[in-house]
Amino acid sequence: MLTLKELEEYTGFTRDQLRRRLALLRPRLNGQVHRGPRGAILVEEEVAELLQELKALEDQGLGLAEALGVLTHNESSHMGGQGNTPVSQGTPRTVEPVWDELHWDLLIWRAWAILATLGLIVALILWNLK
Repeated sequence: MLTLKELEEYTGFTRDQLRRRLALLRPRLNGQVHRGPRGAILVEEEVAELLQELKALEDQGLGLAEALGVLTHNESSHMGGQGNTPVSQGTPRTVEPVWDELHWDLLIWRAWAILATLGLIVALILWNLK
C-alpha cells in the first residue's frame, strides 16, 4: 500500500492532481483505494502503476480526458482472433467528454447571446419612447 506522498514521488503528480485523477478513476478501481487509520488515502500497487501509465500518456501530449480514454480502451480490449492480435470491444471514449463540454459551452454562449440581443432590443425600444 502506498500513501499519497509516496504516489507523488512515484508518479510526479502533485497531491491535488492525484486526488483529481483518483476521483476520476474511482469507478474502475474496485476497492483498491483505502483509508488508513488516521484517514490517510492508501492505494494498492496496481493503482500506482495505472497512474504511472496515465502520467506517461499525459507527458506524450494527451489531455487528461484523452489519456483516461486510452487507458480505458487498452483495458477493455482483450486478446482474441488469430495469434496475439488485440480485439477491441467498442470504440474508445476519448471524444465524448470533450464533445459534452463543448456542447455545454455552446449552450451557455447561446443563452448569453439571446440575453444580450433582448437587452439591446429593450434599450432601443426605450430609446425610441423618449
